[in-house]
Amino acid sequence: VRGEFEGFVAVVDKMMSAKFSKLVESAPSLLPLLPWPSSFEKDTFLKPDFTSLDVVAFGGSGIPAGINIPNYDDIRQTEGFKNVSLGNVLSAATADGKFSFLRAEDQELFRRLKSPAFEVQVGLHELLGHGSGKLFSEDENGKLNFDSATVCNPLTQEKIQSWYGHSDTWDTVFSSVAASLEECRAECVGIYLCLVPEILSIFGHDGDAGSDVAYVNWLLMV
Repeated sequence: VRGEFEGFVAVVDKMMSAKFSKLVESAPSLLPLLPWPSSFEKDTFLKPDFTSLDVVAFGGSGIPAGINIPNYDDIRQTEGFKNVSLGNVLSAATADGKFSFLRAEDQELFRRLKSPAFEVQVGLHELLGHGSGKLFSEDENGKLNFDSATVCNPLTQEKIQSWYGHSDTWDTVFSSVAASLEECRAECVGIYLCLVPEILSIFGHDGDAGSDVAYVNWLLMV
């Protein structure tokens, strides 16, 4: 299957949308916390259009927890992107029963906090995960969008050796694994930043309660 039509009816969750809006507004102070230098970020963070929705009905082969468009990273890099969080998707899942691969002592905590933790993860994944990072590239005139004389690989401390050509995109370079790599990158941003108390506070989780939410968010990766 190369594509399909889908449609849904939903209502806006104004309270959650306000939290996500505050997260976006805080992005300039949060992105520097990521484990790479500022030269690996866009010159200007392109604030996405974001809305949290509760689904009433959804027609399609599957229901996602969030929608990030467009899927073309070269457009997201220069024009920005839009996000929709389908907030009640997780809570609609069955809450009863035992969760696999969890210790007995984590079962109740996971059951109680999986929805709040997922809200944090979706916000970070969609807004700062897909919204962060810079593709080093050259334009049609051979001009680079980064300083090749000073920017170094943070793992090797060597100068950047390769970059995207004028006609290259994320999808043409990584082909069939492009989408999977991008989703993994966004997930990693989420589980990394969910440890920041200021971010947890935006979602109303402070102190030990915030630590529990972060812990359950990591368990969600299981």
